[in-house]
Amino acid sequence: MIKILLYEPGRAGHRPVYLGYLRESFTEAGCEVLVVTDDYKENPRDLAKLASTHGCKWIFVCTIDGLYFWLFRLGVYCRLQGIRVAGIYYLFNNLYEGWRRWLWRFLLSAKLVYTIFVPDLLHEDRPKSEMHSRILPIPDTWDSRLLKPVERVRALRACNIADCDNGVVFLVIGAISLRKGLDHLLAVLAHWDFNIRSDFILIVAGKIEPDAVVKLMNFCDHNPNLRKHLKIHDSWLSDNDICNYYGASAYLCALYPKEFKVSISTVIKAMAVNRPVIVGDHGMIGNLVQRLGNGLTCNTSDINMVKETFECAYDAYKNNYDLYSTMSNAANDVVSNYELDKYKNTFKKWISIQYE
Repeated sequence: MIKILLYEPGRAGHRPVYLGYLRESFTEAGCEVLVVTDDYKENPRDLAKLASTHGCKWIFVCTIDGLYFWLFRLGVYCRLQGIRVAGIYYLFNNLYEGWRRWLWRFLLSAKLVYTIFVPDLLHEDRPKSEMHSRILPIPDTWDSRLLKPVERVRALRACNIADCDNGVVFLVIGAISLRKGLDHLLAVLAHWDFNIRSDFILIVAGKIEPDAVVKLMNFCDHNPNLRKHLKIHDSWLSDNDICNYYGASAYLCALYPKEFKVSISTVIKAMAVNRPVIVGDHGMIGNLVQRLGNGLTCNTSDINMVKETFECAYDAYKNNYDLYSTMSNAANDVVSNYELDKYKNTFKKWISIQYE
């Protein structure tokens, strides 16, 4: 039996969820798993000692984004203890671009980091070299046990949205920050022509960072007439909350600017419950949506284009339901590739190779 120390260096956003998925994956693969969430970012040597004390042969770091110098130190200490290091890298550009590329090339070639997992969409375009035989793809997964479709009228009631059965609900969900394009959404709401398109609701649901809370409150103070078109749920969301908000929505909005690097898990969830998405026309998410046709894309730096895209989305839902239905169902053949079982099987296969 392989014993693995599973280390999560952060606890925000989706990280606790993915920590649970990884623990399930390795346990079902026949591993003994030691989960560590204490802060060892200043003391990688102590983490290596802890792994050695418990007889672990691997340290698997759940999120290695931006931790190259820390991983160098951890890798050196682990080499001395006969322990291998692996992890998941979610930021889809930093692994292959600029000076960071040479750092990762060194870490892999020196086997200070033995295996790196990356989202599979990134892996499709990876540079070809011997080093990249140890960069392996994983699906950015969703859990069908938790994400259940909810009938729309029922979901609207659960979300306390009254008199909007025929309205167009745009959803922003997750950890909310200004870096994720909240300014664009408020600009759309501020310049929306409610005389022409009156049934517009924007839901902002999830834990909201303090600067974004200030932005939202200032917006409401200066636009009191728009407050009824904006619903704010500022807290970590339960599984039922997530199901209800997806069920209540007509569109999932992920207008991340180009400088914000992100995994596609939120978009995958929208695909799983047949909700079209509105995203930027760049990066991994933009490429996915343009390829599948399961939503609309726009240049997030052009506010007029963002507004026009929302108008097109609104009109499709209200007046062209065939188009809306086509976008809703466009990802049906693909979304099963991201189910949790596929995610688990990736790690089971990897563990089976380590047994050989």
